[in-house]
Amino acid sequence: MQVRRASVEDCEELWRWANDPETRTVSYSAAPIPWPDHVTWLHAKLADKNCALYIAQLDCGTPIGQVRFDLLDAATAVVSISLARHYRSKGHGSQVLRMATDTCLAETGVAEIVAFIKTTNERSIRCFTKAGFSDPELVLLNGAESLRLVRRLPKSSDHSHEDSQHL
Repeated sequence: MQVRRASVEDCEELWRWANDPETRTVSYSAAPIPWPDHVTWLHAKLADKNCALYIAQLDCGTPIGQVRFDLLDAATAVVSISLARHYRSKGHGSQVLRMATDTCLAETGVAEIVAFIKTTNERSIRCFTKAGFSDPELVLLNGAESLRLVRRLPKSSDHSHEDSQHL
């Protein structure tokens, strides 16, 4: 499995994943996403230097999901993930999340990645925990009781923020 940067060629696949009924249910905005809105959003995200959007794919090239990181500042990014329906509940989520997170930490210079997950989304909580996210904190986000989890750059790393190249 590998992760690569998303491109405009991924637009339709990303839209399908985003509009999957289960994805909409666990999202902070449950309404379906209209195609024109999605196209505008994707072009903006791909152009945004504070966003890293990755496609996870099998070694044969089949795309199975996406992981997006939105930088809040030079030290912190917020992550979101979704997998194609056929690849859920098979252990791919934590592997994809771990790979994308490692890539984001290396490419962006952030020191920590934060996830917000509805407390009712037990599958995602398990996925993020298995991928190395910890320090759970209960928060209210968009009116929903949520868990805030964090994955930090290891303290022993030689990673320097001053020398890092931001997106």
